[in-house]
Amino acid sequence: MPFPASGGGAYMRFTPKIIRFQRHGCTNRPFFHIVVMEKRFEQHRQVIEQLGTYDPLINQHNERLVALNFERIRYWLGRGADTSEPVAELLGKEHEAALCFTSIHHKC
Repeated sequence: MPFPASGGGAYMRFTPKIIRFQRHGCTNRPFFHIVVMEKRFEQHRQVIEQLGTYDPLINQHNERLVALNFERIRYWLGRGADTSEPVAELLGKEHEAALCFTSIHHKC
């Protein structure tokens, strides 16, 4: 186990990661970033990577807007990252078994 003081580089222990919502927006107007962060941190701590956005309020076309980076989500799930309950519902049940998502441009 190398230590920084001995010139062996930084000691980095494995810390579990989680994909979760990070709330932004105003009062009565939530907007969420879908982010990867260390599991032990609270919601507004340091983010490793932003994977998408989610607007839960219905717009003028009766749509809820979601933007996801499927490639990076597959990467983090493959590396063992957990998902919070709301993100798991958004991704659907498929993410655990096949890491395959349904999208407009279906490519699995």
